[in-house]
Amino acid sequence: MTGRGEYHLQQRLRVHGQLAQWGLLEDEGMRFGLDKGLPPEALLGPILPPLAAF
Repeated sequence: MTGRGEYHLQQRLRVHGQLAQWGLLEDEGMRFGLDKGLPPEALLGPILPPLAAF
């Protein structure tokens, strides 16, 4: 992969990581599910791609 392509891939992975962090920290529906004992994988799985960077 070229340097430019690698840069764009890393940018996308960071955005995916930010979405996951937002979901776990800020989203009321996510917090409600976690408070009810649902596993984070079940809540995040349907909305996130399989790769993310933090």
